[in-house]
Amino acid sequence: MRSAAPGVRSSVVSLAVVMLLSMSCRSGPAPGSTQGNSPAVSAYRGSESPSSSPVPALAEVCPQAPAVPGLTFAADDGTRLYGAVMGRGPVGIVMANDVPHPLCEEVSEAQFLAHRGYRVLVFDYRGHGESEAGADRGRLDLDVVAAAGELRRLGSDSVFLMGFYAGGAVALVASTEIDPALSGVVAVSAAARHGQYVNGPYTAPGALDAAGRLRAPVLCLAVRTDGFVPLPEDRRLYRLTGSQDKRLVVFPYGGGGLDLFDLSPFADRANRLILEFVRSHVG
Repeated sequence: MRSAAPGVRSSVVSLAVVMLLSMSCRSGPAPGSTQGNSPAVSAYRGSESPSSSPVPALAEVCPQAPAVPGLTFAADDGTRLYGAVMGRGPVGIVMANDVPHPLCEEVSEAQFLAHRGYRVLVFDYRGHGESEAGADRGRLDLDVVAAAGELRRLGSDSVFLMGFYAGGAVALVASTEIDPALSGVVAVSAAARHGQYVNGPYTAPGALDAAGRLRAPVLCLAVRTDGFVPLPEDRRLYRLTGSQDKRLVVFPYGGGGLDLFDLSPFADRANRLILEFVRSHVG
């Protein structure tokens, strides 16, 4: 590309390349988004001010998920969290997934509940998936509290928490920090000890530590052959729970946590118990 004035020509070409690259960076898709997002998918849907990047739809994060928009909301310490809502209605259910498993694992059960008339929120904890890490990565309980607040902001007058393994413990702890009080908590194979089965720091109290302060109605589901949370721990957690309205149901065998719904012959019974619990505790 030589010419009679190589210095001038090379300077012009360099400037043009820089300008084109700059324009491409500004106009290309943001991380976590795809080309051709519709405004309804890309638009911010949460309770805080929008960030500069579009919020990915749930199907962009979980390929088998339904076509619902993503949203972001903030915990009390300012940490921005990613989630999505399935269904609608005055009764909301927060899904507190196991840690560090992705929210995608809960989509199937969340859809089941949404199809039965409930507004269901799935979300990523701080430092996982699409959510920010925040200043204190151990305060997962703040994320569950924020998720319950987001459902109330969206119009759910009655809110339940539903957690699996470590998520069950976090949900039980968070229930003691939510005001106004929750309508109920479903704890599936709740990891009872402080920090049990939580990948990374968890600085909030464990479920056993918070059990005496629990006041919301509680349904505990456990599996006798669970290899992760021994049944004696489930029974101890149940005994220590301060709620006047509480129930422990033990399934004879199979997997615990979300496996109770995906890989167990007792999935129908477990779901029936949950639906009965929710319906009987709607204020």
